[in-house]
Order: sequence, then structure tokens, then C-alpha cells
Amino acid sequence: MIKPHFLFFIATFLIALNSWSQDRVLQVENKETGKKVMIKPNQKIEIITSVDTLKGRFTFVSDSTLSIGNQTIVIYSISSMANRQVKKGMICVAFGSVGMCTGVLYYLTSSLTSAFGSALGSAFGEGPISANYIAPILMISASAATFVTGVVLVFRKQSYPKSAFNYQLVAG
Repeated sequence: MIKPHFLFFIATFLIALNSWSQDRVLQVENKETGKKVMIKPNQKIEIITSVDTLKGRFTFVSDSTLSIGNQTIVIYSISSMANRQVKKGMICVAFGSVGMCTGVLYYLTSSLTSAFGSALGSAFGEGPISANYIAPILMISASAATFVTGVVLVFRKQSYPKSAFNYQLVAG
């Protein structure tokens, strides 16, 4: 029979494990709207301080400092921060590319099927067969929009100046 002390120990361990496993993130909050952006460690960011500009992947040193490379920065000394959403952008580019290729293949298949079907239909005395071109054209245009959105996300730099945003480290 399992003793209650053992069950209490297991429950305490699981609760502690859950709180230890929470990663800290850099929270950037808009002062006007209250919208929050979470930036995870090891993402490439650009930090501008009163002394210089630092670019690279960041890690947390303590509750109020972070480091880029071998330099340590205190959070309240940051005057501006910028990052890019490369991961989301590359996912959009990939889906857009696959969708456009699929749409073009769908369009070509529909065209060839219509052409051969019309030729065979007229040879056997039936009427012409019409192709449906609306679906592949819609697929190509939606995929092109997704592709363009991905390219914009890859190359757009999101800037967070201290005058409009608050920075703090929180458990994510």
C-alpha cells in the first residue's frame, strides 16, 4: 500500500518540477495599448544603449541583466530594442511556395484534362468539356499573398523604443 507521505512527496516534486521548467522571457509591453510581446532567449536582437549598439543572440544573466556575446547589459539602461520575426516569415514563405507550386500544377492539370477531354468528346460525338479555373487561380493568389507576407516578416525589423515600451524579465 502506498503511504500518504510518499504521495505528498511525489505531488510536491511534480509541482516544483513544473515551476522550475518555466523559462524566463523578455517581455516588451506597449505603454499605450498594453500589448505584450514575448522574446525568448537565444533569439537575435539588436539593443541600443546610451554607450553603443549590440547585435546578437541574448541570454539572461540575472533578473535585471542580460548578455549579448561577452557584454552584459542592465535592462533599465536599454534605450531601444529591435528584432525580426524570421521563423514566422520562413514558415509563411515555405507554405506560400508550396501553395503556389500546387496551384500551378492544378491549373496545368485542369487545362490538359479539359483539352484532351474536349478532343476525345468531339471524336466520340459528345459536347466539349469545360475546365474549372477558379479554384487554382484562387489557390495561387492566396499562396502568393502568404509568400509576400513571409518575405515582409523576414525583412521587417520590429523596433521597441523605451519611450513607448516597458522591458522586464518574466516567467514564460
